Amino acid sequence: YDIQFPYNFASVFATCSKHDIRIWSVRTLNELLRITVSNMVCSCIVFTYDGKAILSGWNDGFIRCFTPQSGKLKYIIPNAHNRGVTALAISRDGTKLLSGGGEGQVRIWKLTKESQTLDLVLKEHTNSVSVIQIKSDDKEAMSASIDGTCVIWDIIRGQRLTIIILPSMIMSAAYHPSEVQLITCSTNKLVDYWETIDGSHIRSLEGSEVAAVNCLDFVEDGKCFVTGGADQIVKVIYLMYFRLKIQWSYF
Repeated sequence: YDIQFPYNFASVFATCSKHDIRIWSVRTLNELLRITVSNMVCSCIVFTYDGKAILSGWNDGFIRCFTPQSGKLKYIIPNAHNRGVTALAISRDGTKLLSGGGEGQVRIWKLTKESQTLDLVLKEHTNSVSVIQIKSDDKEAMSASIDGTCVIWDIIRGQRLTIIILPSMIMSAAYHPSEVQLITCSTNKLVDYWETIDGSHIRSLEGSEVAAVNCLDFVEDGKCFVTGGADQIVKVIYLMYFRLKIQWSYF
């Protein structure tokens, strides 16, 4: 259900699905570590920026933090959401954790070495939160939901800055590296490009001919982005021209 690389470290990556989290070697594609929570489903994962912890969201509404080297449990945030934890993002300084839930809330947690406490609750979405990203200044964040909304938040004051509304479920979204634009993908098979300052629409691209586009992200220089769809095709697309560069099919 999720895949994540540690920040600025491309030798390993983590995946989560069903009842476990797995750490993999990029070079050998061998499994290095498996973290299992019996009878639970892990929906989302995120590494801290220092790489010393991996946070995970589960269908029982708990957030569990593990060490990626040993898999040892560091702490648990119980009852973080009442319909499961569906999205996570952490600030660069490691003091703020944003979580999204199946009920549509975005919650901001204050993290210290001793405790994890709820700081703010952001209520705008009416259905499951599909993705959260925090800007590099740790002052603003973006969340998107399958209710068709994408919201830019001031996470210091807990206020909505901008809202984007689509007529279909938003499956994922990502900031451009410049953080002045973002892209969304949805069940209407489109990839849409937006200004973050006011939510104005820039352009659209058909991300798939036959199925929903489920996930996307930018490459580091921002010149291209990558999409993955329910049609089992991975595409690399030029941002400037909104034109296909290359694709791989897995069926």
